[in-house]
Formats: sequence, C-alpha cells, structure tokens
Amino acid sequence: MPAAPQEPYKVARFLVEVDGLSGFHVSRVSGLKRMTAVDIVREGDAPQTERATPGLTSFAPVVLERPRTDDKTFQKWADQVSGRTGQGSAFRKMMAITLLTAAGQPAVRFKLFNCWPSKFVAFRFLNAESSEVVVERLVIQHEGWELDDALVPPLPPAPQ
Repeated sequence: MPAAPQEPYKVARFLVEVDGLSGFHVSRVSGLKRMTAVDIVREGDAPQTERATPGLTSFAPVVLERPRTDDKTFQKWADQVSGRTGQGSAFRKMMAITLLTAAGQPAVRFKLFNCWPSKFVAFRFLNAESSEVVVERLVIQHEGWELDDALVPPLPPAPQ
C-alpha cells in the first residue's frame, strides 16, 4: 500500500533559535542555499575529453527580518562582531531553523554552523506619510548547514 501523501509545510510556520540569545523572534527568513562549483579536469590518458568534478562548496548568507521593537537582540549581536562589546570571537553561534506542522510541532530542523552577522540594518527608510511598520534586518554568514536527523517528525493524525 503506498504511503499517504504528506501535507506540505507552510512558510509562515517556523522557529529560529540562536545559541545564547533568548527570545530571538523573526518574521522572515531567506532560503538556505548551498552551491558547489564545477571543476573541469582532463585526465592524462584521455586529453581530448573533459570531466566535471565537484569543486569548492559555498553557502549563501541567510537574511533575517522582523518588525522593529524595543528588543535590541539583533543590534547587540551585530555589536559583538564590530568589536563594540569587546567579546572577542564569542559572536560565532549555532543557529537552528525549524519548520513547524500546522499544529505547531517541530517537523524539520536545519542546523547552521558558526553563524555571525555581517550586516545589520536598523531600518530601511522612514517616511512620515506612510503607515508601514519599520523593519530591521540581519544578514548572517555561516560555515554550512545540515538537516538535523535527530529530530523525529510527529506522526500525521490517523484518518477517521
């Protein structure tokens, strides 16, 4: 019997956690991207043909956004990197992005390694004639990500 189709995860159901930073609330996260360069090599016994092999792998930065409030978590982490707090290399942190089910249960988790903010935007613009919410942005560099196999997704509800 084929497995029942799984319900896809909604983009609005997620949680971002950063080691050592409590209450890390975000409203938008850019996608996780990994790119592996293609190296072209020629082998000595077949100089007329090329072979493609994997080269260096790089990871695109992750962008976090949220409405600006009096919470200074983004600002304080960015200040650690710029040397304003004198905390050395303590700014590198583990980060997790967890996709949640419709019921709010953790389903899929991605772990990001050695994360640090390379760009902090306190606000993009101010306009006295607008009713838009002020948004702050943090661009996160990292040294890779992986799927957390230790997280066991909840079982789907039994059909009735």
